[in-house]
Order: sequence, then C-alpha cells, then structure tokens
Amino acid sequence: MSGYTKPLVAAAIGALIVLLGFTPDFGDGAKECAGHEMRPGDSCTGSHEAYGYDDIAAVDAENRQNKRAILSVIGGVVILGALGFAVRTGAEDLRYAVGRRRSDAEHRARAARDTWDRPPDPGRLEDRSQELPGGGRVELYAHALCFKPGSGSRSGDERWVRWDRVTSVEDTRSGLRYGNTDYTLWIHAEGNVEPLKIEGFTGDQEFVSRVAEVAVEAAKAKVYRALNDAGVFRLSPVEPDFTSLSYPTLSRHGHPELLLAAGGFISREPGANRPIPWSRITKLSRQGRTVGHALAVVTLGGTASACFTLATTADLAAFQLAQELWKRARRG
Repeated sequence: MSGYTKPLVAAAIGALIVLLGFTPDFGDGAKECAGHEMRPGDSCTGSHEAYGYDDIAAVDAENRQNKRAILSVIGGVVILGALGFAVRTGAEDLRYAVGRRRSDAEHRARAARDTWDRPPDPGRLEDRSQELPGGGRVELYAHALCFKPGSGSRSGDERWVRWDRVTSVEDTRSGLRYGNTDYTLWIHAEGNVEPLKIEGFTGDQEFVSRVAEVAVEAAKAKVYRALNDAGVFRLSPVEPDFTSLSYPTLSRHGHPELLLAAGGFISREPGANRPIPWSRITKLSRQGRTVGHALAVVTLGGTASACFTLATTADLAAFQLAQELWKRARRG
C-alpha cells in the first residue's frame, strides 16, 4: 500500500480545495457605509459614487461563483492527477504480480525436473551415519549422500546426490543463538534448481563438517581437469558490494577476476592479464565474513593484492590446491 500513499494524499488535498470553494461567505466584501453596517435595501453615497446593499451582494455573488469555478478546476486537476498516478501504480503492480507469478511458475517447473535418484554405484557405506530427531537418516557413501526423510517414508522418498555433482554445502550453525542446537543443511547440486534441504541436525556438528569435506574432496577432480585441459581454473569473483576495512587496497582498486594456474594466479585486469607467481605471494589466507561466503585473500609483500570468493566446493578445492602448490614452491 505504500505506493498508493501519495495519490491518496493528493486526492484528499484536491477534495479539500474543491470543498473550500463552497464555503459560505468566503471572499465576501464588507457591507458598510461610513463605518456603519448596511442592511438590505440601504444605499450609501460616497465621494465618487453611490452604491447600495444589493450592489455589494451582487459583487459577492459573482466573486463566490468565480471562486467555486477556479477552486473546482484546481481541485479537479489535483484529483485527476492523483487518479492517474494511482492507475499507473496499479498497472505497475499488476505487471510485477504477473511477472512474479510467471517467474514462480517457471521456477517450480524447473524444480520439478530436479533429480535426486539413486546413482548406479553409490559405493561403500561409511561406518558413521546421522540419525535425525524426526526419524530421518543421512547416510554417507563413497560416491554419494542419501537422505531418508523419516521412518514412515517410502524408498521413493529417498534423496540421493553424487559427491561430484555437489556445488556447495551450507548450514545454519553460525546463526545458533540462546542455547538452540538445531540447525539445517543445504546441499546444492549441478542441474538442480532447489537445494536438498535437511532439517533437524543437532549436537554432532562434526558430521556436517564431514559432509562438506567429502564434497570438497570430490570437487578437486574438476579443478585438476580444468588445469589439465585449459591450463587454468576460473575462481568465483568477489561481489561488487564487497567493502573490507581490513583490505582497503582491494576496495579502492576493485576486484579483478582470478584464475588458478600451476605457476600461481592470473589476475584478469582491463587491458591485460597480470600473472601472480607463487614466489611473489607472502600469504594465502581465508577471511570469514558475517554476510555471504568467505574470501580467499592473496597477499603480496604485506599488502592484499587480490581475492576470490569461496562460493562453491570447487573454489574451496582450488584454494586447498593453491595452498599446497604455494607451500611446495616456497620449500623448493
């Protein structure tokens, strides 16, 4: 309703202007002669002309008529303007609602095609699985994860996701407050619109950490394949709204996209690509953030030079590989 506040106020002002034109005796002249009040039928002789009570009343009637006409026009214009503004706002709201419904319908249609089928070979079941308070169960296999919603669910209700399809693993552990120990896990997979949402985790947080570790380990194959085929692996760029008090140099000069290569990083800057070899890097660290994903920060000579977002399991795998290559280059 906030979009209709202005036209409603404008319409109310226009109505008041119109009503003001019909107020009695507004703008009437004073019916006096030499300081004395005149009554109907009286006349007055002045230094220049003579006039009567009826003459003043006729002028007042004409003034009132003109006043009503002028204020009615002004108020009508204000009301029509407010009506036009309200119609335009309503049309915009209608277009937005139609577009939103269409977008939601398309999203639901794509989500309906999500696949969580059991893979042909999920591999060996790990010794430790997680029982959920609601009767559900999460099982870790060598090649996949299986979520069973509850004891009364059918086999078709199981949700499977292969580790090599996992693109990111998120949870709500960082937001636990006031003794609340329940948290939720989201697993995003390639080709699926909606993440696999598993609620009811409590207590054993090592299990959720293990899920993320296995997914990152599986993502290393993507990084190695990109390095072997193209020579570089593209890292997730930093969001444009990133502002860091800890790294003012980055905030001032922007955040060029980074590529991981066998010999270091490549910074894709306007006009040319700038190589950042392992020998120039003095620190390769991870910076946590209260909002959004963590960052990997590349430091050269005590000054942060570049960074990328640890948004996906492949980014985390690339970060681990970069740390190994950097440490190996320093030892060599």
